[in-house]
Amino acid sequence: MSEERILILVLGMHRSGTSVLTRVLNLLGADVGQDLLGARQDINARGFWEHRELIAINEKLLSALDRSWYDFRPLPSGVWTGETIAGFQDQAVSFLNSAFAGAATLAVIKDPRLCLLLPFWESAARQAGWKPVVVLATRSPAEVGASLCHRDPLTPSSADLLWLRYTGDSEKSSRGLPRVCVDYAGLLADWKTTLDRVGAALGISWPVSTGTASEAVSQAIDPGLRHQQ
Repeated sequence: MSEERILILVLGMHRSGTSVLTRVLNLLGADVGQDLLGARQDINARGFWEHRELIAINEKLLSALDRSWYDFRPLPSGVWTGETIAGFQDQAVSFLNSAFAGAATLAVIKDPRLCLLLPFWESAARQAGWKPVVVLATRSPAEVGASLCHRDPLTPSSADLLWLRYTGDSEKSSRGLPRVCVDYAGLLADWKTTLDRVGAALGISWPVSTGTASEAVSQAIDPGLRHQQ
């Protein structure tokens, strides 16, 4: 019998520490694929760890639904059974098959837009032969808002509404899936305990032990990059 293939979906609002979390998961053995978005010194100096094609599919899908990443309106009703979603499903399955063709049993995808589109990607993951599990990345909304307004031309109230939309949608949509919550501050303070808890909650034995990955993870996690506290 073939070993179960697990796809971790990292869900978190922009500026919630999803990048460093995804990198740590990668260093513990979760495949992130190739063709990742490049690092930006002024935004994410250590990299975003987001696949370009994943972002492109999400952007095109949101546009087809008359939405954008910075739109805090809910998605149209009945969206998950509509023809618009069906038209993108083959693209999503094809992406997962090609991005993780070499992955053994554990992979991870990350893009904040996943918060808004989780039911779509849950379906695509299952069609591609993966068991979807969720890590909810959280961070103080005040810190998220301040960081977001520093990066983008948003008002504080808009940033707060976006945080509420992303966080609310990701929590609600993931209720039927194996999931665990990781807070940004806790990850920076004690990543080993945090990732041991994640593995236990999701039933994952990390291919690379926390001890073996310790030096690489210590280099990836830089509390000095947390500019909003």
